[in-house]
Amino acid sequence: MSSPRFWGFTLAGLVLTPPCLALVVFLAAGGHGSYLPAKLLFPAAMLSTLLTNHISYVGIGLAVLQFPIYGAFAGSTDPANEVSGRLGILAVVHSLLVAGCMLATSGSFL
Repeated sequence: MSSPRFWGFTLAGLVLTPPCLALVVFLAAGGHGSYLPAKLLFPAAMLSTLLTNHISYVGIGLAVLQFPIYGAFAGSTDPANEVSGRLGILAVVHSLLVAGCMLATSGSFL
């Protein structure tokens, strides 16, 4: 796990997280805006609202860690394997989370 690919992808996830979080917080407008960008970018965090009926520290933690975890997973391939397979897995998992989020979350988190 100390390969340059692993650290490069993980760093990319760390760099992407703050602007994405800022975007969804801005667009949510303190609960008066839209949660759709949050559902699209951070579906696991938004699914956690089903347990607490509000955005909790657990949800915030999931959102902060999501992209670095995606990067670490994508970059953890050995040199003989392609990254594209890992990115495909991430795309499917993220899409399923988004679909579940869209179907399951309702109420104040529309």
